Amino acid sequence: MKSFKVLFLPDKREVEVVANTSLLEAGEKGGIYLNSLCGGEGVCGKCRVRVVKGKVKLDKNSVPFFTREEIEKLFSETPSYYIDPEKCQACTICAQRCPVDAIDGGKNKIHIINQETCIRCGTCYDSCPPKFSAIKKLVGEAVPPPVPEEKRFITRK
Repeated sequence: MKSFKVLFLPDKREVEVVANTSLLEAGEKGGIYLNSLCGGEGVCGKCRVRVVKGKVKLDKNSVPFFTREEIEKLFSETPSYYIDPEKCQACTICAQRCPVDAIDGGKNKIHIINQETCIRCGTCYDSCPPKFSAIKKLVGEAVPPPVPEEKRFITRK
């Protein structure tokens, strides 16, 4: 049976699977947690992927297109994410986990999310340590402007 390699980002873990293996199964094989509210049925929309090379065959449960009503609902309910500068500890965990490198920052530098690059997947929100809870999930409200560059540095005592 033909095998394929699946590369999971941002972990850069490569998993070899046989044909007809679902992405959820490939993740499990590679020890990668994938948020799958629907249990791999392909209906919750949490496992959005981008095929960079090769082709993907959709099964009967996959929904390749959305209706106009579904699109309007998705846009009205799609959250944005914002890093609260008062809570950010510049630990870099969110920046390391972001699959599209939409988070700018470094050690001792308050992080900001580039809203143009962000795909609103929530990885940053899920990965921010609970003791900081610096990332805010915003639905139906504007994202505050980013902190000016000169005010982004943290002085540790």
